[in-house]
Amino acid sequence: MALSGLKVIEFAGLAPGPFAGLILADNGAEVIRVDRPSTPSLDVLCRGKKSVAINLNPKFPSGKAAMLRLIASADVLIDPYRPGVMERLGLGPDVFLGEKGINRRLVYARMVGFPRDGPHRDMAGHDINYLALSGVLSILPGKEAPQPPINLLADFAGGGLSCALGILLALIERGKSGRGQVVDTNMVAGSRYVSSFPLLSLLVPSSGMSRGDRGSRLLDGGAPFYGVYTCEDGRWMTVGCLEPQFFAIFIERFAKALPAEFSVGGWRPSAHDQFDRDEWPKMKEYITRGFALHPRDYWTKVFHGTDACVLPVLSPEEAASTPIPSPHPLARTWPVPGHDSLHLEPGEHTREVLRGIGLSDREISEHSLPEPHNPERINPLLHHHVHKGVHPRRSRKGPFILVSVVSPPLNPLQHNKPGDFWVAIDARVYDLSRFMNMHPGGVSVLLDPEVAGQDATEAFYSLHRAEVLDRPQYKRLQIGVIAGQKSVVAGHVPGQLSQVPYAEPSWLTSGYHSPYYSENHREFQKAVRKFVDEEIYPEAQIKEEDGTRVSQELVDKMAALNINAMRLGPGKHLKGLTLMNGLVKPEEFDYFHELILTQEITRCGARGYGDGLLSGMVIGLPPVLNFGSDELKARIVPEVFQGKKFISLAISEAHAGSDVMGLQTTAVKSEDGKEWIINGTKKWITNGVFSDYFTVGCKTEDGFTVILVERGPGVETKSIKTSYSPSAGTAYITFDNARAPVGNTLGEEGGGIFVMLSNFNHERWVMCCGSARSQRSVVEECLKWSAQRKAFGKPLNSLAVIRSKLAEMMTRAETTQNWLENITYQMNNMSYKQQAGKLAGPIGLLKAHCTSSAQETAKDAVQIFGGRGITRTGMGRYIEHYHRTIAFDALLGGAEDVLRDLAVRQALRVMPKNARL
Repeated sequence: MALSGLKVIEFAGLAPGPFAGLILADNGAEVIRVDRPSTPSLDVLCRGKKSVAINLNPKFPSGKAAMLRLIASADVLIDPYRPGVMERLGLGPDVFLGEKGINRRLVYARMVGFPRDGPHRDMAGHDINYLALSGVLSILPGKEAPQPPINLLADFAGGGLSCALGILLALIERGKSGRGQVVDTNMVAGSRYVSSFPLLSLLVPSSGMSRGDRGSRLLDGGAPFYGVYTCEDGRWMTVGCLEPQFFAIFIERFAKALPAEFSVGGWRPSAHDQFDRDEWPKMKEYITRGFALHPRDYWTKVFHGTDACVLPVLSPEEAASTPIPSPHPLARTWPVPGHDSLHLEPGEHTREVLRGIGLSDREISEHSLPEPHNPERINPLLHHHVHKGVHPRRSRKGPFILVSVVSPPLNPLQHNKPGDFWVAIDARVYDLSRFMNMHPGGVSVLLDPEVAGQDATEAFYSLHRAEVLDRPQYKRLQIGVIAGQKSVVAGHVPGQLSQVPYAEPSWLTSGYHSPYYSENHREFQKAVRKFVDEEIYPEAQIKEEDGTRVSQELVDKMAALNINAMRLGPGKHLKGLTLMNGLVKPEEFDYFHELILTQEITRCGARGYGDGLLSGMVIGLPPVLNFGSDELKARIVPEVFQGKKFISLAISEAHAGSDVMGLQTTAVKSEDGKEWIINGTKKWITNGVFSDYFTVGCKTEDGFTVILVERGPGVETKSIKTSYSPSAGTAYITFDNARAPVGNTLGEEGGGIFVMLSNFNHERWVMCCGSARSQRSVVEECLKWSAQRKAFGKPLNSLAVIRSKLAEMMTRAETTQNWLENITYQMNNMSYKQQAGKLAGPIGLLKAHCTSSAQETAKDAVQIFGGRGITRTGMGRYIEHYHRTIAFDALLGGAEDVLRDLAVRQALRVMPKNARL
């Protein structure tokens, strides 16, 4: 291969440096990454590389000596650090390339973000900052502000790729002169260089890049024939027909694939309209609406094999059979070097590499250079016997050794020192030798005599949740198990019921009975819990923290089981659907099935994400189902149930709060009477950020009317920051002359109050289901914690004050669930109209009771957990989250005082006239 025989030293860094090294490794170079001892690596650009872990701390001069010796034998060095770092380590360019340099053939590549001689040289920065200073960011597309294409331009193109190019040019020069040189790359200049075409085009008045403002130019989203369009299934097609002959093919094929009557107000584009900028807005609307009529794969077939320059946007999975990209030059065959692992264990090749430069094993040991687990290291240290026939073996998922330890408990005189440190937790043995310095609680905690080399089970579980040991970065530290001992801490099994008292409602508790639930309900609960544990819970924990919306993949899985449809309760909308793979028949699905579904989803313990999991559909679609026209239901309901479109309920306003009749958003009819024109704002709209439809409460000439508004011109949404996760998609919505067909009216004009009141019962009942389940989860957390936490030398639950709080929490959980089940039974035996007349008050009282009880439970739980109850991570993370977000339940769907008053007023209306004391 082109670079075979070259040795490259790559100091471990962030993405640009590893990418430059990857390019060289993929072309045959031997790339050796230099890692810090006891520091994990997140680098995935490690294909074909080796790793050494060398301590360059000035306190270890032998480490620097080994490093100098290694670089002296190298062809290329990649320095990813800020200016001055390598010089302070005594490894600057002069050491190798100066008058007395020890390797004057070395190509010394230095990569920084800002120019080395500029005013920002000592500042921290990332891709977006370098793009900003390069002038490139200002010309990139974006609706309100320019948006970077993740970190591709500055980090990888302007940084890593430019650095690799500089290295190759320097190697060519070295072949002529015999001398190495310094290659200086900075990502600001690199970004400008790879963006030469658009930047230079701005200087040419006649170019498409110089006409108009950003967002209106030929290549930045202004031209309707150069952009990305959304299809019916939510996926995308790209259109790039810049040349007139290609545009003519596109517009002809596109028009033939649309209904004959399709137009924009009677207008249809022709090939001659391509560069008529006055027609671009209509042309963009025509193309946008047209693509939305069919799924992506339909359009792919329409344009395949043509010169229309129209192709689908593929996902990474669709684009390649392997997640690891590799170079594709003109040659027909290309041997990809090295293994295809995305993980390179720091220090994996330390001994091999240092032996290669002439260091003996004794010298390597003297350098105190740590190395990863391997059979040569493990076996001499193994003071325990191994099962006959069982040998250390390399894990398929990485270079880790699993050893079955079967001797008596760990000897406290062994493996209890830095560099040789083991602990046992619940009969499992972990080698923490290289992890010690990274321990979040510090090294001193591990060096405690009751931990070092000992069974540290009790100490560990007093500080950590059991789930910590299941994380890959810690799971890989396990090297074996203790002979004759079994793990006693029960790990979570997807779908399994908890055995903790009061952790499950009584109908799911062994030995208890219920008149409400059938065997089908029990089978349904098992299936739903398994789905939630395996599919929803893992994603919920991630997205609650990172704030991103529910994944389309999960929405599709829920749609495949018709979970989305079931969340709206029993009714005609389920007819003909297969529910949970046929587990329950549509005609047999009742409100107890829905209660189960809601409570199981709530167990994910992520309040913001839970609302983001299409709760907007749960409250926004029923008005369409119950009051929309047949045509509207046929068009809207299936695509929402299938997860192709999203809907939210837009009632609340900053001015009105819970006062529905005080809303200020207006709707007036157009002159021809065919459309509503809506103006106003809505606030705190769950799922509004990503909704396609909005069930909007409006003030009209006849009073209060509910209208289904589709996202389009005049509808703008922006995210609102609240105390739970942005994954809920909570939005502020502006309607500025937004239009909706009169046929989108839900119920009678002026009859919106009835539409909303009938919807409130189900919305509030759903919230009660979730609240009851959440309280029970808090009880379980508190019971577990009080049993394992010790205070004053005794378990926390030995204190009467703690037991009193637990008793109150249990009481609230049980009363809430029992009242909820009674209400649910009434719903099962009442028509929708009867529910509206009889249950508004009781459900209002139940919700007020649920949320007030929940706030008391949250307060008690924080007292039981102490400081951990106000810490977002660790043992009390669930309690902190619950306490921080509990106010949502008390406010959404109606404040507690409003609901209590509603219940009393409804009771007074049916008070017997002749009732006397």
